Amino acid sequence: MPTDTLTPVPAPALAQGPGLDAHPADEAWRAALDVLADLLPEGTVAVDRGWHLDWERARFDEAVAAGRAHLSVRLLGDEVLVGPLWRPGTGGGWAGWGGGR
Repeated sequence: MPTDTLTPVPAPALAQGPGLDAHPADEAWRAALDVLADLLPEGTVAVDRGWHLDWERARFDEAVAAGRAHLSVRLLGDEVLVGPLWRPGTGGGWAGWGGGR
């Protein structure tokens, strides 16, 4: 008797936002932030320059629908904002997951 199985499609470990291609340094940022994707193999790391909130919300919604964790990373001038980290089944994100200047 055949059974239907649904095979989940893995999300990109590092989802790159629409603002990343505008700056020459972004290739170096992508390489550096790949480490975060390695630290969160069960989730998606969404990286963008600035605040493209519609894009960010769509990545978050995809993660929620698939039951994956979601880490938001934003590049802003001379600083990088890391977090919050959202985990499935929790009421909120962990804003202090990481950060640096």
